[in-house]
Amino acid sequence: MTITELLRTEHAAFNPILKEIETALPGVATLGELRILITIMAGFLHQHGQKEEELLCPALDQMRGARGQMEELTQEHGELDQQIREVAKSMDLSKARQQLGQLIEDVRQHFEHEERDLFPLAEEVLQADTLAALGCTAGQTARVAGI
Repeated sequence: MTITELLRTEHAAFNPILKEIETALPGVATLGELRILITIMAGFLHQHGQKEEELLCPALDQMRGARGQMEELTQEHGELDQQIREVAKSMDLSKARQQLGQLIEDVRQHFEHEERDLFPLAEEVLQADTLAALGCTAGQTARVAGI
């Protein structure tokens, strides 16, 4: 499995979880419950983003024309991380619900951006064996981490 196939698979696996969190959101009665949901999201997004930033980004940084995409990806990851921190530290349940709902939408848009722009770019400029090797490395890293 190539790195882009693996990352697309993770998107596909996480989208139903996002939908479940979104569906559960109106019924969340306490900040503790909401923090459980944000912890689930943060865990996945951290692992997923790490694969992109530690494996895919360095490979694409070597290619002309890809640097802007990598800077944008890193910036988007930073913005999502900031949103997670804001939701997690919120002391107002209503505001936290709204923030988490916005975060879910932003994550979906981020996934769409990656699948529309970043992954096709990687598949265009990187050799097939490089994509496969990066996918293998990501898979091995996940197994070592118990994922």
